[in-house]
Amino acid sequence: MLLQRLLVAAVLLPIGLGALFAGEIYFAVLMTVMITLAAKEYLEILRGGGLDPADFSLYGLVISAGFGVVLFREVDPLFYVAMFILAGTGYHLFKYEAGRDEALGDLVTTYAGILYLGVLGSHFLRIRVLENGDWWMMVVFTAVWWADTGAYLIGSRFGKRLLSPRLSPKKTWEGYLGGLACAVAGTPLMLLVYRQLGLPADSEITISSALVLGIAMGLFTVIGDLTISSLKRVFHLKDTGTILPGHGGMLDRIDSVSYTH
Repeated sequence: MLLQRLLVAAVLLPIGLGALFAGEIYFAVLMTVMITLAAKEYLEILRGGGLDPADFSLYGLVISAGFGVVLFREVDPLFYVAMFILAGTGYHLFKYEAGRDEALGDLVTTYAGILYLGVLGSHFLRIRVLENGDWWMMVVFTAVWWADTGAYLIGSRFGKRLLSPRLSPKKTWEGYLGGLACAVAGTPLMLLVYRQLGLPADSEITISSALVLGIAMGLFTVIGDLTISSLKRVFHLKDTGTILPGHGGMLDRIDSVSYTH
């Protein structure tokens, strides 16, 4: 399992960093593919539980937000959100009229997917199109990595008090606070390392802004993680998918950053 995780990380890390620094278009394409795969997992999980979300609304929003960057260098999702919410709502009303009594539950899952993957997912792109957005994203990912790594290492060694036993029986308060401490300390530290290497060119990315990002990532990564954990618990799944050996599904990989970018 550990070897699989390391091999997958060794392949994906250079691809992710290469797309991030190659330009907005490359990063938009990569993130659109990743979020589309996550949307596929989301839809498959819900359909396996007897629900029927409007897949065209979720796919349409994710892909159109990505194309907004690629074609128009624009990533404000509000127009797309309104359009696909209306389309999805009409679809579910039609399904109810046609005899599907569960259409209201289907509608809620469509809205949830649009918000979680479409709206929150678009913020990956909204940060990247900022001036020096590649380095802002790099600092965000660094902070999340510190939070996740610190939580795992400290929680596995010292964890005793369960954080959320129903949603995630292995998470502890010690791990959560350890991850927060690592993110707060490690994010500014990595920024100093980047500067020593002569990497970041944006003077607006300061030690204080890195500290704020570290605090935010440390505090809120767990919310995204527990959100996907709740989905897996309700539908009795270990992972959201099998696309990444040793890691699970794409939803499992983007959960920590979904609420923090």
